[in-house]
Amino acid sequence: MIINPGYERPARTSRMTRDAAVCLGQMTFGYEVALGARISRDPITNAEMRQGPNLYAYVRNDPTNGTDPLGLFTIGIGIQGSGGAIAGGGGSYGYFVGWSREAGFSHGSLGTLGGGGYLGAGGSAGGFLQVTSAKSVNCLKGLSNEIGGSAGEVVSIGGELINGGNELGGPVTYSGAQLNVGFGGGPIPAEVHNFISNTW
Repeated sequence: MIINPGYERPARTSRMTRDAAVCLGQMTFGYEVALGARISRDPITNAEMRQGPNLYAYVRNDPTNGTDPLGLFTIGIGIQGSGGAIAGGGGSYGYFVGWSREAGFSHGSLGTLGGGGYLGAGGSAGGFLQVTSAKSVNCLKGLSNEIGGSAGEVVSIGGELINGGNELGGPVTYSGAQLNVGFGGGPIPAEVHNFISNTW
C-alpha cells in the first residue's frame, strides 16, 4: 500500500483496522509492503513550517531504511504480582499514556495475565513503571513475551524486557522495559522468568 506522501490523514484498508495498521507502522508514513519500508515524508501537520524544507530529516534522509526513534512511546504505572516454582505466572493492571506522530496521544487502563517458566520459588507484589516503543496504548493489547527477574526477601526489586505484537507468531510491533518494586518472599528470594502474556 502506498499512501500519497502529501496526504496527512490516516488511510484505511479493507483487510486491516486502523489500530492494527498504526501498530504495524503501515499508516500515514506511506508504507510499501513490497519494500517493507516507509517511503513518505514526515506526516505531522504543517511539517514544512515546523521542520523546514527537508521532510525526511526525521529518518536522516533515508526513509527506506531509517526509523524515527523519538516518534512514539507509551508509559504505564500500576500494580503487579508474580509467583511460582518451576512454572509460574503473573498479572498486572495499570494506566498508560502514549504518543506517536501516527496516532497522536492515547491513554487507557490495561490488564495483563501470563505464565511460563519460573526459576526460583516465591512470589512478589507491588508497583511497576513500564516504558515501550508502542505507537499507541491500543498497540499494547495482544500477546507479549516478558523475560525478567527479581530479588529480595522483604523488599523485592525486579525488571522485565518486553517484546509484543498483536498475534501469536506475528511481527513484534513494540519493545520495552518494566521496573517492578514491591514486597516478596519465599524459600528462594530470587527468581528469573520467561512469560507469555496477554494484555487487554
